[in-house]
Amino acid sequence: MTANRRLVLVIATAPWLLAMAEPPPQFDGAMLLVPAVEVTTDEARPTLDERMDRYGVSAVSLVRIENFEIVESGVYGQLSADAPAPVTLETVFQAASISKPVTAFAVLSLWEEEAIDLDRPVNDYLSRWQAPDAANGTPVTIRQLLSHTSGLGPQSYPGLERGTSPPTLAQILEGAPEAYCDPVEPVVDPGAYNYSGGGYMLLQALVEDVTGQAFEAAMRERVFAPADMNQSTFAVRTDETGVARGHGWSGEPIEFGWAEYPQSAAAGLWSTPGDLALLLVSYGRAYRGEADQVLTQRAAREMAVAITDGMGLGFGVHGASEDLRLSHAGWTLGYRSHFVFYPETGDGLVVMTNGQAGNYLIDDLMRTYGRAYGWAGSGEAVEIEPAAWHSDRLASLEGRYRMTPAGFEIELTRSGSGFELVTPRGSRYRAVPAGTDHLLVTETGDRIDIDWSTGRLRLWGMSTAPAG
Repeated sequence: MTANRRLVLVIATAPWLLAMAEPPPQFDGAMLLVPAVEVTTDEARPTLDERMDRYGVSAVSLVRIENFEIVESGVYGQLSADAPAPVTLETVFQAASISKPVTAFAVLSLWEEEAIDLDRPVNDYLSRWQAPDAANGTPVTIRQLLSHTSGLGPQSYPGLERGTSPPTLAQILEGAPEAYCDPVEPVVDPGAYNYSGGGYMLLQALVEDVTGQAFEAAMRERVFAPADMNQSTFAVRTDETGVARGHGWSGEPIEFGWAEYPQSAAAGLWSTPGDLALLLVSYGRAYRGEADQVLTQRAAREMAVAITDGMGLGFGVHGASEDLRLSHAGWTLGYRSHFVFYPETGDGLVVMTNGQAGNYLIDDLMRTYGRAYGWAGSGEAVEIEPAAWHSDRLASLEGRYRMTPAGFEIELTRSGSGFELVTPRGSRYRAVPAGTDHLLVTETGDRIDIDWSTGRLRLWGMSTAPAG
């Protein structure tokens, strides 16, 4: 499409399209994605097909929201690398830590009913298990748990092999041997942001104790049903029908399909982008004052206030006015998910993938859609003119490097005028000369600094030396 023709199309379609930097993306295998680093000498951007292959993702599902309405739903790929059945809009994925903001909706609904006070100690409402005090000896409040400022751990949960006898909530909170996890206990002083899966397990106990219901039943009544989330559940899943199976870093299917996360509020949600988008639409309508939504306007706006370090009550909170955006990511074994929502404009995107490296694909998609629709904080990329290095200099960097203090090795292999970086887990990245003494990783934007006098590199906050 020529520039003139595109301009005519923009004017003829709708005035708001004039603000778009690029035409709307078409979600299919040939879709061109915006990488973290755009190299000016590249003939074309990577395609969705190419990125799914590189990141070992067999299925991706997304939903776009515009002006408080779902306007685009798309799926691409198959349920597993070794299962040719196509993914559909009803295919479910592990939502992982997106469980946390969904849980926050139930907690805020209790606050709306004045069943709880966010600034009182959570122990005032717990009957079966008492939370430990924070590291400074003060009681932990519900607001601190929602915003990850309680100082309690653990940060995350490892997941269990399918078929493992699920631990009870008390065993999880106590860190009993049957739970295969650390106990909920203070790990840092309260006040600062310190991501806490353990804190959300206390919120699960809160929901159950205050409502007198099992967590799944309470979530269905307070969140799933009001938002019409018919594909979502916190129940441990045994049936493989309609499930996108998880995949490892290099694209190999997880041997047992997926891990189980009995820590429901922290990581146990199964859902679809469509269901999560319905929740965000209901939230956004409540935020602007519409009645009969999953929350009231008062509760919706309470959730959108940043407490500290860009974290609100369940959401990440960034920006202001029309650029105010709420977001959260989800990572479990073999799955990556993410959403961003702009409550002032009613725009957003939900993406779910079935790959351990799917977060890189999600980043590409977020940049692509963010740039096309002018979303603040979602379309940025670095553009570079690659540095021209002599072949001798390129050759001198080839080889294996040991990362200190981590201890694993990476390998740099010549690829055109740059390198391919390979990690022990099978991840592959493109590294391009971007100056006299550094490379940039095009997939992530990570910088590799080079000390030519010693042959050492610096990457991911670690020093590397030639191995062997």
